[in-house]
Amino acid sequence: MIATDEDALVCDMAETYRIYDYRALSPMKAAVLACGLRDDSRIKMKLQEQNVPFDTLLLAIIADRMGLQLYSGSKDAQRHRNRPESIAEKLLQGQKEEAVKAYRSASDFEAAFRRLAGGE
Repeated sequence: MIATDEDALVCDMAETYRIYDYRALSPMKAAVLACGLRDDSRIKMKLQEQNVPFDTLLLAIIADRMGLQLYSGSKDAQRHRNRPESIAEKLLQGQKEEAVKAYRSASDFEAAFRRLAGGE
């Protein structure tokens, strides 16, 4: 955590535990307290490469679905215009998306694995 963003860790420790100098603690105590930080703490969100807390994202998805539900019964929906913009999509802009790779067979997978492992 220190290597990723020490300032975020210091802020989270100060906010959560009122500890302003984590270096005054034993390394084990500092590690235990750092691991005990909430999932929406600055440092944990940075480690998980999240832009927004999960609760906020979930609320945005609910709002999006509700908006689409209301929109689907409108005259605009019948004409395919003025569709509401996704709040969740805006929150996730700039967040990394990992590409999913699929293979047709086990042998295709094994060949790709050997190539990546340096066997071919």
